[in-house]
Amino acid sequence: TFSGPIPEGAIALLEAYVYRAGESSVTVRVDGFEEDRHTGDRRGVIEATVTLVAVDGNGEPVDVPELLVEHERDERLMAAAEGDGSAE
Repeated sequence: TFSGPIPEGAIALLEAYVYRAGESSVTVRVDGFEEDRHTGDRRGVIEATVTLVAVDGNGEPVDVPELLVEHERDERLMAAAEGDGSAE
């Protein structure tokens, strides 16, 4: 989802985290913000979900490690990425 451009001179900030791991792929949530360099105020400008596949030197898929959710914050991020909107 794209909600608007980032003006010249503003800071572009990207936050990303893996929230799902398959056999050979991971799904990543990416949130983009415009940050005012003077006030530190942030405005969300983009949300994206990206799936990446792990491959070996021959381009063949390889297994990825199991995704471990060890902290309450990680659980909130995963829930938000999956669509319930409960992240910080």
